[in-house]
Amino acid sequence: MTITQYLKFHLNVRDQEGNVIESGVNYSVYTAGSAALATIYADVIGTAKTNPVTAIVFAVDKGIEFFAITTTVDIVLEFNGQRVNIDAVGPGTEHNVIVNVQEYNQVVRHSLVHEFDCGIAAADPVILIPAADNPRGLIIVHGWAYITEAMVGAGEDQGIVTVSDESDNALFTLTPSDAAADAIGDYILGVQLANTATGTAVATLVAAGEYVDGVVTQICVTTPAGKYKVFMEYIRL
Repeated sequence: MTITQYLKFHLNVRDQEGNVIESGVNYSVYTAGSAALATIYADVIGTAKTNPVTAIVFAVDKGIEFFAITTTVDIVLEFNGQRVNIDAVGPGTEHNVIVNVQEYNQVVRHSLVHEFDCGIAAADPVILIPAADNPRGLIIVHGWAYITEAMVGAGEDQGIVTVSDESDNALFTLTPSDAAADAIGDYILGVQLANTATGTAVATLVAAGEYVDGVVTQICVTTPAGKYKVFMEYIRL
């Protein structure tokens, strides 16, 4: 009979003075070196534990504690607008993570979230900002793309990508045009908050806990259909 061994992982989250932080920490556990969430457990007998873990309230000096059957995991902590990545965490050792207790909202830049093929209407949208990156809500301040494969022919302005939140509210669209955005290296603007007039409602506000996705909503019917890479900047609230 095979006996499953559940390994204990433990981290203390502390402020700059070494005091244990007892609440307000969210965390996600990933398979080491992967973007896939790991399966974790609440105890040594394999009771299921939700991952990501949100709305944590720690017992004094208990910290983050979970069990897994793998020997190495990656952990992402979220606290007061900060995101801390801890790679290759092993079991059996007490780890201490120091975070800044002063809340701040930083601009997060995704260097590349996805390259879309304008000739393929995907059945499922692509996640551009995961829900784990949005614990309290966010505002997209800049969404743009640049063309990596030229679009040719009369239909070169047809490759449209729509970016939406999890509730399917359209946040912005990326639309090439015959006049300009159809050659390799051309810029396509989806949204730039700095261009929004004072008094106008922010259209790119995403509710807490929701992901942001994108999908080709109008394909380019000519060949080659063209491709473009999408980039994002956003502020966590």
